[in-house]
Amino acid sequence: MARAIREIYDSEISGLIHFSFLDKINRLDFGYIVADIFGFDKNLIRENEMKDMKWKARRPKDSSLNNEKAKRLLNEKPFTVFDEIRFIKRGFKF
Repeated sequence: MARAIREIYDSEISGLIHFSFLDKINRLDFGYIVADIFGFDKNLIRENEMKDMKWKARRPKDSSLNNEKAKRLLNEKPFTVFDEIRFIKRGFKF
């Protein structure tokens, strides 16, 4: 993502650009991927319905971003969730 930000900074590209994962997944699957990559116990993840959450602010059911503009304009392309989380893990020492 840092390379994409640098590319935007160095270019004439303007406007709103969403740079997100290549694939679209729900929050539960995201949690499973993070647990799998970091070696956490997936059994600790509990599936809940959005309507049962007691958040102070409402959340959209689908909070994914449309990154078509970034894919079209940038040389730096988004990665899959799995690849991006694996990349992030390499920066952590456990």
